[in-house]
Amino acid sequence: MPRNKSGSANGGVIGKTNKTSFGKNTVTIKTSSGCVTLQPGTRIIKTAVVAGGGGGGGGYSGGGAGGLQNIEINASGSVPTVIGGGGATVSGGCTSNQGSDGGVSSIVDSSGTTYTSIGGGGGGAQSVPSIPEKAGRPGGSGGGGAGGTPGFCTKTSGGCGTACQGNDGGYGYSRPGVGTGGGAGGGSGGAGGDGKGNASSPGPFYQSAGGDGGAGTDLSGCYPGLANCGTIAGGGGGG
Repeated sequence: MPRNKSGSANGGVIGKTNKTSFGKNTVTIKTSSGCVTLQPGTRIIKTAVVAGGGGGGGGYSGGGAGGLQNIEINASGSVPTVIGGGGATVSGGCTSNQGSDGGVSSIVDSSGTTYTSIGGGGGGAQSVPSIPEKAGRPGGSGGGGAGGTPGFCTKTSGGCGTACQGNDGGYGYSRPGVGTGGGAGGGSGGAGGDGKGNASSPGPFYQSAGGDGGAGTDLSGCYPGLANCGTIAGGGGGG
C-alpha cells in the first residue's frame, strides 16, 4: 500500500493524512434562544431542532408535539438559534376555544440557510350553541380533535402534521344522545407516530377514554444526556 512521507497509511493515496476533529462529540442542550458557541475547529454538527408543543384545547383535546428535525449541517464558530415556547392550554374542558400553537425553533448554518421546525398544533374545540366544533390545528405534529359535542355521535378530526417533522393528530369522539359532555378528546400527533384518537364508540354510560398521544422519537443514541431517556417530541393525550 502506498504511504506518505511520514510512513503512515492513508487509504492507498499518497498525501496529507486527514485527522478527525477533537471536539470529543460534545453535546450541548439549548433551551432558550441565543447563539451556541461551538468547539474550535468544528465544521459540521449534528443537531436536533425541536419546536414548542401545542396547547390542549376545549373538548379535552391534546396538543400536538413540536416539529422535530434531526439533521447534519455545516456550522462553525457562533451559531444563531431560536427556541420556540409551548402553546397555551385552554382552561376547563368544555369550551369552544382551541389550544394555541407552539412556537417555531430554528438554527442557521454557515451559509446563512435557516432550518425551521414548526410548532405543534393546538388541540381542537367542541361546539357550543351557534359555534361549530373545530378540528385540531395543523403544526409540526397536529393537535387532537375535540370530544364532548352534545347530541351527536361524531368524530372531530385532528390537525395535519408537517412532512419529515411530525404526524397527524387523532380524532375526538362525541357522545350520542342528549345533554352535554361525555365525549373524549383525540390524542395529538408526535414525531414518532400519529395520535390514536378514540377508536371505539362511547361506552354504555356515553363515556369513553381519550386518545393516546403520538409516540416521540428516541434520540438517546445520538445525544447522550437528553431528558426522558432520550425520547422527545411526543404528543399530548386526550382527556
